[in-house]
Amino acid sequence: FPVTIGYPRFVTFFEERIVFASSTSQPDTVWMSKAQDLEVFSPTEYDAIVLSDNGITVTLPSSKVNAIASLLNIGQRLLVVTIGGPWEIRSPDTSPLTANVVITRKIGGLGGKLNAKAITAGSSAFYIHRSGRTLYEMAQTQTDGYSLETFIPEAASILAEHLLRENGTYLLRIAFQQEPDPRIWMIRSDGALLVLTYNRVQSVYAFSRITLGGTEPVVEDLAIVPSKDGTQETVYVTVK
Repeated sequence: FPVTIGYPRFVTFFEERIVFASSTSQPDTVWMSKAQDLEVFSPTEYDAIVLSDNGITVTLPSSKVNAIASLLNIGQRLLVVTIGGPWEIRSPDTSPLTANVVITRKIGGLGGKLNAKAITAGSSAFYIHRSGRTLYEMAQTQTDGYSLETFIPEAASILAEHLLRENGTYLLRIAFQQEPDPRIWMIRSDGALLVLTYNRVQSVYAFSRITLGGTEPVVEDLAIVPSKDGTQETVYVTVK
């Protein structure tokens, strides 16, 4: 990336392409490599012909420049969460994404929080609202054997606002633990540790606050580390 554009803040993989997003000068732009060639980003061939596997550059078509806050590969969509709301980048059907036809569509006006990475949990995506005071879930629901419903942000924390907003606090970070039970761990702005025990199939959304020992402990960061055999995941926190 040239100095005039700056380095991208996000990277992921999507359908055999490497994807970069949100540089200093183009905070609302996504760059995808050529399919199966992670070092080539050219959108055309030398003769200006566009082939299906060429690189793809997408600047989100909005009336405002909304910086990208997170980037997720989920299902058959590339989910782009911006401070102005989430977007999806996908093919027009269930076929792989091509450079010839790219669907870019905003799917909500509930923006995400900068410097707070969104996560996937099963077939859903979770992100923190830009205010830090609400946790949103975007669930993937299949309507038939060929297509998927549009993701719609829903407040997963609607019954736990007293935990997320206590004394003016807000969420800073979330992380997903798969085993032994699905849980979403959260760090609050005052250093409190929260957890959501989650099972969408069984409609389980149980929020709790974890009480740590010591004198006024402040959680600064956390990590989910899997065991060697993959049967367990351990939550590690750094505490001040």
